Amino acid sequence: MKRPWLKQYEGHVLPSISYPEIPIHRFLLDTVAEHPDDIAITMNEIQISYKELNARVNRFAFGLQKAGVAKGDRVALLLVNSPVYVVSFFAVLKIGAVVVNLSVGIQGEELVRCLNESDAKVVVTMDLFIPSLYKVIKNTRVKTVILYSVMGLEKKIRLEEGAPQPQLYQEVLATAQNTEEPAVHVSHGDIAVLQYTSGSTGAPKAATLTHYNLVASVLQSDKWIGIESAGNAAVMCVIPFFHVFGMSACLLLSVLKGYRMVLIPRVDLMDILSLMKTIET
Repeated sequence: MKRPWLKQYEGHVLPSISYPEIPIHRFLLDTVAEHPDDIAITMNEIQISYKELNARVNRFAFGLQKAGVAKGDRVALLLVNSPVYVVSFFAVLKIGAVVVNLSVGIQGEELVRCLNESDAKVVVTMDLFIPSLYKVIKNTRVKTVILYSVMGLEKKIRLEEGAPQPQLYQEVLATAQNTEEPAVHVSHGDIAVLQYTSGSTGAPKAATLTHYNLVASVLQSDKWIGIESAGNAAVMCVIPFFHVFGMSACLLLSVLKGYRMVLIPRVDLMDILSLMKTIET
């Protein structure tokens, strides 16, 4: 079969590559084994090494299991780019559960539809989004809410009868001391993510992504970019991880390559310029 598009490929881009049949979180384990002390996350004054990141992931995975999350269960993430997102994302995958990746802009009936359609039983979020979540939570099948408290807004919410009492992410992490790898077999063909669109051109829709889908996407991007080694290079993660491009090209590709993710929870030009100067020095 003729493949005329190959003529447009740059010299370093191969016509095709092979993809290992592994779960996507193997990228994290491999990087931890090779570069445990390299910085994985930078956000404001926070710096987390790959070794520490993996320890937090395993502790939160254990905490999710204690909360009743099992293989195949759906866990919705309603989060901006943050260490909480990265930890939650990999923790869900390591126990064989499925990430329901939701835009923080989804509210009201659209949020209800996404949570019910995905059959999400758990939501991991921040207190900033608690008011909009608890306005509609009674119309969903969500049983557990785990939130990262930034401003203490959860204290101002009056819970309706039957609504789940939010658990603090900080407390779940503090009480889950098991840092061993979860004893759950996860296959490359298992569902990893239900990726919702933002809803900007219609109702948000979910795409089913397996671990193998994500592995292929990330390795394709890596080979196409063609950077063999850049050490612990800094990557400014401006695109939200709740968008598929941000998840694949910023989060997962960075973990594959052992890069330092500079997390940007919201876009502010002056903040970005200041960060660039800091990185350069």
